Amino acid sequence: MSLSEEVVVVTGAGRGIGRAIAVAFGAEGAHVVCISRTQSELESVVAEIEEAKPAARPALSSTKHLPAAIAIVHDLSDPATIPALVDKIHRCLGKTPVDILVNNAGIARFEALQSGVDLRIYQCVLNTNLSSPISLTLSLLPEMLRNERGIIISIGSRSAGMDIPFSSAYSVSKTGLLKFHQTLEQEVGGKGILNYYLQPGNIATGIMDPKTAQCDESKYVYGFGMAMSRLRWLPKDKPERVAEACVLLVTERDAARMSGLYVDLDEDVGALIEDLGKEKDKSVVKTRGLNKLKVETLGRVLWEMQCRNP
Repeated sequence: MSLSEEVVVVTGAGRGIGRAIAVAFGAEGAHVVCISRTQSELESVVAEIEEAKPAARPALSSTKHLPAAIAIVHDLSDPATIPALVDKIHRCLGKTPVDILVNNAGIARFEALQSGVDLRIYQCVLNTNLSSPISLTLSLLPEMLRNERGIIISIGSRSAGMDIPFSSAYSVSKTGLLKFHQTLEQEVGGKGILNYYLQPGNIATGIMDPKTAQCDESKYVYGFGMAMSRLRWLPKDKPERVAEACVLLVTERDAARMSGLYVDLDEDVGALIEDLGKEKDKSVVKTRGLNKLKVETLGRVLWEMQCRNP
């Protein structure tokens, strides 16, 4: 699939992973709607996209009026403002539909549950990382369904499958977003809509830095230090690696096999695509139900054993 003249919406596009994704799509010829809280960062990324855009764009009637990049300043911490954001997007695009949505904006706040949690901050994390991406997706989904085409990518986290202390709000939000994608696949899969939950790996963005995450290290003492040390010593990749993966998910036809699944950049994505191309009884992912958020219980295991050996 060519990205020439596709319309892509990227949240959190001002810096880090979101910026890299926006620039990567722009370099492929897409029109990119960049959403961020900070005007100066948006101006910078729009200028970079304009500079990186292909020398000649096809003059398609539906998109020829659109610039290479559009900047929209918006804070996603309040889901109630999403309808207003969608109105802004449609005003900027006119009658041109959104083809691809990348839910990237996210925040992390560390908290010790036993030390008194500021519920306003806790809710802000849930709003930014979960409620707003869901609201934005559901607002754009009807048009995608009418057109029988659309791709939704959400930048996730390994916290959806791991227990990480002092980050319950972040973990809850990222886990909920994965379950949303799995449910979305069950409801609209096969109707022209593809959706991916992308675990980016260890990217040098600063989201887990104590200062960025607005945490008081004195509250957590030893436990916090241990948790952070694990993250600090892990090798870091550049945001551009995630951007390349997003472009691959959109342009590679066989990537559609991964729709609705947990796509982990720490693993061999090519091997995952290849496995999913096999017959059900020969695919490890299909037979074992891998790359999904689920709960395995002893009762289920015993039941499966009984079915195999009646």
